[in-house]
Amino acid sequence: MDSDIGAYHVPVKIEGEKVKNALLSPAQLSDMPKNWTYPWTEIWNNNRTERLTIVKMSVESELWGLVQYGIFPKNNPSIVVIDNLETNPLCRGKKTIRLVEPVGKWLIWYCVNVELKIVS
Repeated sequence: MDSDIGAYHVPVKIEGEKVKNALLSPAQLSDMPKNWTYPWTEIWNNNRTERLTIVKMSVESELWGLVQYGIFPKNNPSIVVIDNLETNPLCRGKKTIRLVEPVGKWLIWYCVNVELKIVS
């Protein structure tokens, strides 16, 4: 873990290639895609008032997935709420190179891991 930015490097298997490292890290507004199913820019704007965070998974600077989550209640954190999770539409098609290691698994792992660090 890169503790100063809350980032983790995790191994992923991409179809037909060697294992690569993916980066799980807090997302920025500039990371929000415009052509995915969820309206990520709108979700980003709303997360400021709802105390939620968006995390991204990227492989070699390509965005593979996003998750929005929150840890509640604020003064006694004990619940992780995952509100939105989406993988890059490009990796969902039949003819594209796919991650063999699921994107959602690592994004959920990140949210739970952060919560466990807070409560311990």
